[in-house]
Amino acid sequence: MKKFFILFVIMFAILFSGCSKTTAFDYFSMSPYYEKAVLQMQKMSLMQNEETKALVHAIYLNNIDPKMYKGGEYFYVALHIVKDNEDEKTRGLYNKEYSLRLKENKKSFSSALEIHNLESNNNLRLRMPIHNAWSQYYLLKFKTMNQKTLRLSFENDQFGKAQLVFAKEE
Repeated sequence: MKKFFILFVIMFAILFSGCSKTTAFDYFSMSPYYEKAVLQMQKMSLMQNEETKALVHAIYLNNIDPKMYKGGEYFYVALHIVKDNEDEKTRGLYNKEYSLRLKENKKSFSSALEIHNLESNNNLRLRMPIHNAWSQYYLLKFKTMNQKTLRLSFENDQFGKAQLVFAKEE
């Protein structure tokens, strides 16, 4: 009888200890910058026959650090194109078969004013939540848009297009 009672108490304790307020995330410390980046991060892909052909992760930086990112719309972009060109000058965002643009209005899109390749030791890249060996990383600057939402569009004639929608914080 004692064994049954002890077993019951142990099971009861284990069952209710799982309901504590502590989670696995309580054991990780993230900077507020990193947390904002995670919240702003979005992903889109171009697919054909259920196979991914290109993958884009984008983070709208103006909402993360408005003091630093002003005078334009800034995005941190990680891009992976399957079967991309080997030449650095024609791969990633420089691949003519793909375009990444910001929607201005119902009919027109704006290309990036500035494209900065980010090396693996770049401070911005080190602070972002996207890290893999197969993507190319960029800092993009577009002209300032007087809209509450921004639509980032990624297109390819063969594989179609995908859009991400970012809400501007005021």
